[in-house]
Amino acid sequence: MGRNIKLEFDNSEFNIIRISSYKEPEKIKDYQTGNKISIETFVNKYLPKEGIKLVSKLNNKIIVQNDDSINLFVLKCESDTFRLIEQLTKRFVNLRRGDCMFVLDTMKEQKKYLYDFLESKGFNKKFLYRKETTYSSGLRT
Repeated sequence: MGRNIKLEFDNSEFNIIRISSYKEPEKIKDYQTGNKISIETFVNKYLPKEGIKLVSKLNNKIIVQNDDSINLFVLKCESDTFRLIEQLTKRFVNLRRGDCMFVLDTMKEQKKYLYDFLESKGFNKKFLYRKETTYSSGLRT
């Protein structure tokens, strides 16, 4: 993954015949369990066909509200979160599923409401403010 260095073997009997790209399915972190799950697991487990669900974006996090149940999922960065919600929206439209609302609105009022709401549900506000799971090397202290 991401190899830019030419491979050389100690033994000249070995040769590389072919290098092909390998696509690994992305996974997202389930904040409550701490496990990484596939998108298929996410859809099947947290977006069932029963009931109305609200899926919101907050920085690099996705919030799924299903009745009184709140689930939080963490991705690497905001662009990944945006891309996932776009793909889920397309998928649900193609399947003609109208049981889920996707909110990409990032207005100040919407974010403030989500911060306060999630904090009241026990989520750490400092964690919610983070926009990436990792920091670039220039930001580390």
